[in-house]
Amino acid sequence: MKAPALYWHFKDKQALPDEMVTEMMRRMAEDFPAAPAADWREVVTGAMRALRGHLLRYRDGAKVFSGTHYTDLSYAAPLEAFLRTLVEAGFTPGPERGYDLAARAERLAAYPPAAATGEEMFAGHDRGFEAGLAAVVAGVGATLVTAGE
Repeated sequence: MKAPALYWHFKDKQALPDEMVTEMMRRMAEDFPAAPAADWREVVTGAMRALRGHLLRYRDGAKVFSGTHYTDLSYAAPLEAFLRTLVEAGFTPGPERGYDLAARAERLAAYPPAAATGEEMFAGHDRGFEAGLAAVVAGVGATLVTAGE
């Protein structure tokens, strides 16, 4: 396939990976449970395993996924169900600026938790990394203590 053929279907160079990621997410969404588990730990564990599995199905899946934008809202309803479980467990999105979160929130207006989590997912990456790293280290530590008992 040559560039002119691609540009017939996609307006620019970024539109192709955006559509690829949207299709990947559609396929992932098909595997989301209709009713997520009540325990947030099961929800997160299952979602992360599913995400990893889907990303590994595609060459450079995680790399393609990074830095792209969805072209439609086909992911919003399954994401909403996943996030609602977390919100009901007491998690709240933490606001910070960076990515055009207002435009994202506007597109997701019918899905309030999904719209609100944009703040957490797309802003404060350094803070998020440090918090995640601390959680993983604490979890490994707890696992080692439990295994040694």
